[in-house]
Amino acid sequence: MNILGLILRKCLAPLLEPPKTEFPAANIWLRAIAYIMDMILVMLVVGTILSLTYPTEMEQLQWQMEEISTPEEDMVNIQSMSESLQALVEKNPEAKKLLVSMQLTTFFGLVFYFTFSELLMGGCTLGKKVFNLRTAYKDSPRNPPVGSMLLRSTVKTFCSMSFGHPILFILTGNFLIAFLSKGRRTGHDLITHTSVVPGFLPVEENVAQDENY
Repeated sequence: MNILGLILRKCLAPLLEPPKTEFPAANIWLRAIAYIMDMILVMLVVGTILSLTYPTEMEQLQWQMEEISTPEEDMVNIQSMSESLQALVEKNPEAKKLLVSMQLTTFFGLVFYFTFSELLMGGCTLGKKVFNLRTAYKDSPRNPPVGSMLLRSTVKTFCSMSFGHPILFILTGNFLIAFLSKGRRTGHDLITHTSVVPGFLPVEENVAQDENY
C-alpha cells in the first residue's frame, strides 16, 4: 500500500507542485534602465545622421525647441511644443520634410537596432548586456525566432514613439503591463511569447536549433 502511495505521489507531483522555472523574470527596474540606455543611444545616432543630412533645418528646429522651453519650466510643455512645431511647419515647408524624416529614421532605426542587436548578441541589446539581461523564448533559454524578434521590436518601437502623443499615449500601457503581469512581461512580450530574464544565452543553446522554430 505504501509503495502504491509513493508511485501515485511521484506521478501526481508535477500536477500538484509545478516545477520552479530556472529562468526567473529580470528585475523590472534594471530592465527599465537598460531600455532607457538603448533609447538614448539610438536617439544620439539618429540625431547625428539627421544633423549631417539636414544641417540648416536641424538648427532651426533646435532654435524653436529652445524658444519653447523657458528657464522657469522644469519640463517642456508638450501641447505648446506641438503648436510651435505646427507653426514652424507652416512657415517653413522644409521643416515638415525634416519631421517626417525624423519619425521614419527613428522608427526604422529602433526596429533595426532592437532586432539585430538581440539576434547577434544572444538576446541582448547593449543596454541589456550591461545588466546581464536577455530576451528568452517561451519560458526557455532559447533565442526567439527571427520573426518573433522582428514583431517584438516593431510593437516595442511603435509604443515607444507614442510617448507624448495626445491620443496614442495610451499605448505606453504596453510597458506598464510589466508591473502587473506574471513574469514581468510587457505587451510586446505577451504577443511574441517572450520574456526578459537574467543571464546571457549559453553558447550551446545559442547554436541549437529547436523543432518549433
